[in-house]
Amino acid sequence: MSRIIFKTIGWAMVLSFFLVGPLTADETQSPLTTKDLNILQWRHIGPWTFSGRITDFAVPEGQSQVYYVATASGGVWKTEDGGKTWTQVLDLKDRGVGDFVIDPSNSNIIIAGAYKTYRRAWTFLDRQEGNHFYKSIDGGKTWKKLIDGLPMDIKSGWNGITIYPKNPNILYIRYDEEVNVGLSEREGKQGDPLQHRRDRTNDQKR
Repeated sequence: MSRIIFKTIGWAMVLSFFLVGPLTADETQSPLTTKDLNILQWRHIGPWTFSGRITDFAVPEGQSQVYYVATASGGVWKTEDGGKTWTQVLDLKDRGVGDFVIDPSNSNIIIAGAYKTYRRAWTFLDRQEGNHFYKSIDGGKTWKKLIDGLPMDIKSGWNGITIYPKNPNILYIRYDEEVNVGLSEREGKQGDPLQHRRDRTNDQKR
């Protein structure tokens, strides 16, 4: 029985050889074309590293030559020749700047929020101690840390800041703190996203 099967396969191979014919040299060595590569798809296999970025950009009103740029890893930079030359006006050494504002009534008044991150391909930690706010009243030549009325002993991340346009004396700050929103992995249950805010409000009232 097995001999009959092998003979049948053998005759089928011989028949297909005569019907189709052997492959020519041109068919076996034809060059690849764009059409041939269309069947391939890209996929990310890692690893990768984080790149730096520009976190904010501001131009004082009424002109187009002086403007400021905040970076996540290099502080605040200023140009006065429209971008031809730059000066680093705020160097925080171990951290960058997450956000900054310019007083609309006086462009020499600048307030910047420090931003320190620990970024690697496998982790991202952006809530650190010492992410304070700094103020300059001379266009960035000198800076002073803002202390009065602000929490100094918390770990915060990318804090937001803005000035009320109708009254530049009013400054709004949003602190990026560790907040339990939704499912708590530590406790294994649904957390209360508002409880943290209520606790901080009660502490401030005390």
